[in-house]
Amino acid sequence: MIEPAAKHAAWSKRLVAAFLLSLLPVWLTGCGGVRQEVNLEGLLEQLGDPLLPARLDVPAAYMASSFDPTGGNEDYNQFVRPGPPGWVVLADLRGPGYVSRFWMTGAFSDGYRLRFYFDDEPEPRIDTTLGAFCGDEAPFLPPLAAWENLAWWSYLPLPYARRLVVMGEAPREGERLYVQINHSERLHNVRVETFPWQAERSHRAAIERARQRLAARPEIDADAQRFEARLEVEAGQSAEVVLPPGPAVVRRLELWPDPEEARSAIEREQWLRELVVRVFYEDGVASIEAPFGDFFGQPWFPAGFESLAFGGASGRFDMHLPMPYRRHARVEVRNDGQTRATLALRAWVEELPSFDALGYLHAEWRSSGPAMTQAPHDVIVWEGAGKLAALQAAVWTEEESWNLLEGDERLWIDGLPPELVWHGTGLEDYFNGGWYYQRVLTRPTHGVTGRAPYRTSQYRVHLLDAPAWAQRFRMEWERGPYDVMDGMMETLAFVYAPEPRAVTPIPPDAGARRAGGLLENETIMMDLLGLEQLGDLIGAQQRVRAFLDRFPAHPEAALLRLRDIAYTEQLEGFSVARPLYEEFLSGVRDDRARDQARLLLGFHEREDAGLLTVYSNTPATVYLNGMPVGLGGNAAAALHFPLQVPAGRNVLAVSAPDRARPAWVLVALRTREGIVVSDPDWRWLAAPADDAWKRADFDASGWLRVGGPGVAGPPEEPYRALRADAMVDQASRATGIWPRDQVADPNKTFALRTMFEREGE
Repeated sequence: MIEPAAKHAAWSKRLVAAFLLSLLPVWLTGCGGVRQEVNLEGLLEQLGDPLLPARLDVPAAYMASSFDPTGGNEDYNQFVRPGPPGWVVLADLRGPGYVSRFWMTGAFSDGYRLRFYFDDEPEPRIDTTLGAFCGDEAPFLPPLAAWENLAWWSYLPLPYARRLVVMGEAPREGERLYVQINHSERLHNVRVETFPWQAERSHRAAIERARQRLAARPEIDADAQRFEARLEVEAGQSAEVVLPPGPAVVRRLELWPDPEEARSAIEREQWLRELVVRVFYEDGVASIEAPFGDFFGQPWFPAGFESLAFGGASGRFDMHLPMPYRRHARVEVRNDGQTRATLALRAWVEELPSFDALGYLHAEWRSSGPAMTQAPHDVIVWEGAGKLAALQAAVWTEEESWNLLEGDERLWIDGLPPELVWHGTGLEDYFNGGWYYQRVLTRPTHGVTGRAPYRTSQYRVHLLDAPAWAQRFRMEWERGPYDVMDGMMETLAFVYAPEPRAVTPIPPDAGARRAGGLLENETIMMDLLGLEQLGDLIGAQQRVRAFLDRFPAHPEAALLRLRDIAYTEQLEGFSVARPLYEEFLSGVRDDRARDQARLLLGFHEREDAGLLTVYSNTPATVYLNGMPVGLGGNAAAALHFPLQVPAGRNVLAVSAPDRARPAWVLVALRTREGIVVSDPDWRWLAAPADDAWKRADFDASGWLRVGGPGVAGPPEEPYRALRADAMVDQASRATGIWPRDQVADPNKTFALRTMFEREGE
């Protein structure tokens, strides 16, 4: 922990930096453009403004965090100072200002307490728990706040007129608290109305509007002009589309491969890196230059999702960040591959009554690899004014370690040292995750579109929490702790600037941009489970086909081909898939593939049929209404069992001996009506006295809820790969669970169970 005197000195310097940065909105907008009053309702309205990312007249955001000031990797329990007995000060912010983002991980439970003292009041206006503040209680509700991917976060703005002191409970033994608080403070010539005591009641309508706007796909104004074009891009050539004259803003840009042009799944995957998107404003140089996939948040393979920045579905790629221009704009696609690419383009363009306070969207892609070990990755170096609106990052290593994600981001704003304005605590922390993420997920402001050992793809959109600068900016990422990891880092930074300018060009060597290695031949199941977690079965089917094109002799190719048929069943129905299953079964020689094909066909022979998946690293017996129906215990493979599920009330239960952590049991039971999965709502008891707990008529209301987030798999460390299988949407829907906070005892047996109803006669 930093000594109080040293910490106070650092914060004195920070106050000077804060004052200098507070002048930024004045520089960007002129005195007449400064917002004269800030309050909760106004900040909530800004969150829903589709042009907010492009606005240059908002205050700069910077960050207080628990980073290790010695330069080491102990980015936890580094507090401003001790508080009252049992408390520590997480941040002491000088107003007028507002907090735009709160993030924390490392607390033992969501019962960890927080207090927010506004304007030197003797009592906290907010006195709550971490769980309530991050998703469990109004007004801090999703998608403004949540607990997921092993971290707590909130984007509900907290304005303060003079001062805000944030306190948390002092950490208990072994508790490591990582904290980040983004804020804009010491605003010049601005009156701020402090966060109201009864915010949930007085601002309920504004909060609900902000929640609904963030949760939905960005809307397009009815007056927007829809512009369509077709691009035929020969190998080694470019094709462009000129957009309607300005002043205007592109509210949404869509590109997708022509469905009438037959291409293999692997070719479509390769296009993500072989094609380059370039955008030119005002007949100038390229201000956007990015690999096609990275530009849409999908650097390695297509993934269906939506965010405030980008996304897509069913082969369509969407860009949602606004692209204003004064007079002219054109979009170019360059083909650095070996085959022709035919694309359809659709853009929604709105007229702008005024370009004041808006910036031009720029995108700069940078890549650095093993040759850069001992040096950080430069995300962006920028001369002149601007604002960081979003960041897409793809990182991977073959060192069989997640340590590449341990690197901190550091931001230099107008030459000020990062420890005064923005110094992070880890790569996944910046993207609102923790502990190397739990699973793939996508949200409006951040997301993880790919996670497999040892590679991740992630994005973050800055709204009220955007770094902004008047003269110069630099952002870098440590290559793991002390810059020692031998891995690849690729970032695409989206920046708004007052005038268009050139970005770093991308050399036309597509081979250098192809993701190599990545342990792909061992971790394909992680990719498929992740796409299923996003609800993108079409993407998962295309991914397995591209993989089989690339690795036709893979040892588990037969099971992956069977999984391809299972995707067809989910997407087009069993009547379409049945002859495919039968044809597969008649020719397959792989015993596991044959057995699973029979299971999938047999599932449709009875109305009461069930298909059970069990994945665990401890010997586990699964019971349905007291009868044993399946066994687990293979940490490298999920096991599958057929059964019959009677109509009415049922109990699904597991009995398993304890083992050293990490321990888990994952269960998924598919029926004709739906699926029952293990999750934190299951109940547990240690060493039950008899077998009555396995029956449906047993009262388990007094049992403890499993709780917690579940494990990070499958597979969970230290296992790298999960064996292929054909059971679509089963392991991906379930969560690996285990009783929490228990001392491992191999002589102890745990009982876990859940109730469910099945319709039928």
